[in-house]
Amino acid sequence: MNQNAAWGNRLIINQIEERLEDRMLQNEMKEHEGQQMLENLERMQMEELEALVRKKEEQQRLQQEILCINEDRLLAKERKKEYYERLHYREVYKEGDRLDEEARHCRIDEIKEKKLRELKAAGLPEKYCNKVERRVHALPALAH
Repeated sequence: MNQNAAWGNRLIINQIEERLEDRMLQNEMKEHEGQQMLENLERMQMEELEALVRKKEEQQRLQQEILCINEDRLLAKERKKEYYERLHYREVYKEGDRLDEEARHCRIDEIKEKKLRELKAAGLPEKYCNKVERRVHALPALAH
């Protein structure tokens, strides 16, 4: 019976060892699954982080594009303003030239009339005064 008891004990030990091995195998499998889950989680976090970085870079690129567009608009607006300022300056300058020319013609006409009066006052015969007057009125104003 000792032999049977030893054999029974050995059978029990084998069963315990098999159960222990099964549990160790299950623990290893659970550990392996846990490791895979952890790696998957880390991979997903990295993918999310990379997506966030790409999104931030895209936002920065768009903001830079908007800044460039706004800068271009401001420069175009400034160029347009300068163009109209120069145009206005030219118009004002032309008007000033026209007024100067008009004033010069008036002054020349005044001088002509004054000289005719002086000729008449000096006693030049009317016949010659009329001839000079016709010529003076026929002459265009002198260009400068």
